[in-house]
Amino acid sequence: ISRLINSDSAVLDFGAGRARWFYDDDCQYRREIRDIKKIVKEFIAADIDPEVLNNPTTTKNLLIKENKIDLADGSIDLIIADYVLEHVENPTHFYNEVDRLLKKGGYFCARTPHKYEYISIIARFVKNKNHYKYIKLAQPDRKIEDTFDTCYKMNTFSDLENIFNNYENYSYLHSADPNYF
Repeated sequence: ISRLINSDSAVLDFGAGRARWFYDDDCQYRREIRDIKKIVKEFIAADIDPEVLNNPTTTKNLLIKENKIDLADGSIDLIIADYVLEHVENPTHFYNEVDRLLKKGGYFCARTPHKYEYISIIARFVKNKNHYKYIKLAQPDRKIEDTFDTCYKMNTFSDLENIFNNYENYSYLHSADPNYF
């Protein structure tokens, strides 16, 4: 992401929440490289969760209302959606907002678990109301306010290609140690 932005960039963290990474990540280095507020013109956080209004990592915080973010069309150079796609209930609404907000030549960068990764498969078998109970077993430090319903409607290459069919797609798979353990 840092290679795609500069001091004139307007960046949107779509689904930013309360900025869990800022509060809960013990690794100073990860917090520093994630802190882009100081290197862009504007860094905006938007979420359906009112906790976003208290997010200290951005220059502006907005609540998403009726699937819309109160920003002008074509006003954003880069949109980040970090571990958000698995929670999107209506991919069409999400896509329409990304497409509306991005400047021509802008970037949409997302990180999400693949729908068929074993943690995602297990999550789909557990009812959303019980997710926190099971996540707490695997991630004892995870707070309940950082647990959200999952849908997995945008979590395969073909899902993304179908939804973002007019975008150049640079998706890739990354296998790492499971972050739940």
